[in-house]
Amino acid sequence: MTTLYTLPEGELSAGFLLSTALVLNEGTMDVDNAQLMNLDNFGQLHCNGLLQLGTGSFLGNVILRPSSMTTIAELLNFGSATFQTNSLTLLAKLDNRGGLNGHGTICISDSSINHGTVLGSLRICDATSTDGAGGFDINTGTIAPTVTYCGNSSCAWTSMSDEASVPAIQINPNPTVDLLHIQLGSSSPEVDRIEVRDLDGRLVQQLTGPFAERIVLHRNGLVAGTYLLRVLWMSGETMAIQPVIFTD
Repeated sequence: MTTLYTLPEGELSAGFLLSTALVLNEGTMDVDNAQLMNLDNFGQLHCNGLLQLGTGSFLGNVILRPSSMTTIAELLNFGSATFQTNSLTLLAKLDNRGGLNGHGTICISDSSINHGTVLGSLRICDATSTDGAGGFDINTGTIAPTVTYCGNSSCAWTSMSDEASVPAIQINPNPTVDLLHIQLGSSSPEVDRIEVRDLDGRLVQQLTGPFAERIVLHRNGLVAGTYLLRVLWMSGETMAIQPVIFTD
């Protein structure tokens, strides 16, 4: 096998995924645990347990493309991970022993350790950071001065325990200039509200039910950028979280 490829409309579910080949995801991947050497993610990747990139002897490589969303319970990185502009990564735990680089946002709801390098203009948001500024809990490595942090209250609402592991809605077009068409399907009578938040966790727009199966969300003056759209059940639990991008 040279490439494991998930089509844009495709879905892949696995209990344990072990691959030394290129894993190219343009659709949705849902795994319990995975050990990968090469990952190129354009779509949505959800790992409910440990995602290990590379090993102590063999370095791996991962690229998280613009508009991609990755949720991981625990990321152990020995290789090189590049987070491109408007990529969003939600983690419970991060242990970096390789290199993190790029321009995306990383939200961490539990512990964060850096023994490697963190470069570029990455935005790190650790909800439990010991310094209260959103930085790493433990750092023995190198962090570039261009890396920025958000306070430890930011991104806390995206905790892994609150997230749905599989997207349950369809949004298009995304990115968009103005309108988002949201397909809730037959679950729409059970949806209480839809929230739009910026990457600091601030609520910038909210729709309340009852909802039809298909609804339209207007931009309403929001500045260009990446936001998180969260759909909540009547119980208050999260049905789905997906990034949405407004462009000029």
